[in-house]
Amino acid sequence: MEAIRISCAGYPTRRTFDEFVSRFGILAPDVLDGRCEMDDILLEMDRILRPEGSVIIRDEVDILVKVKRIVDGF
Repeated sequence: MEAIRISCAGYPTRRTFDEFVSRFGILAPDVLDGRCEMDDILLEMDRILRPEGSVIIRDEVDILVKVKRIVDGF
């Protein structure tokens, strides 16, 4: 839980996504089952980060294009 608090406070963490999911995935079983949709994740990120927060997303181009389409629709 402390790693989640540190991450939510905006401090960088040194865990890869796979390490993070394997350690904290029990808290979000939908992510592990693949049932979590990208727009649901982005909506939750928006709720958490408003009004002043920001996020940097690094991924493959096709994923970034999908994220951009969803974000432009909000």
